[in-house]
Amino acid sequence: MSHSYENGLKTMMRMDSLNKEIIQYSSLIQKLLPTGQSDFMTHAETGIVYDMRILKDNVNRLEEELNALDK
Repeated sequence: MSHSYENGLKTMMRMDSLNKEIIQYSSLIQKLLPTGQSDFMTHAETGIVYDMRILKDNVNRLEEELNALDK
């Protein structure tokens, strides 16, 4: 297997992984309900409270890495 093919395959696998993580975060965020505090939301099914700042930061970090790989 050539070095460039191997690197391309690794990049594609990482991009797929990043896309899956972004989709998981999006799915989670869609199930959150307001708590009355702007930075926190509660999961509709479990009642777990999430800090939206952290969720948004994680999604942004994943999107930045994905964009960097896509260049």
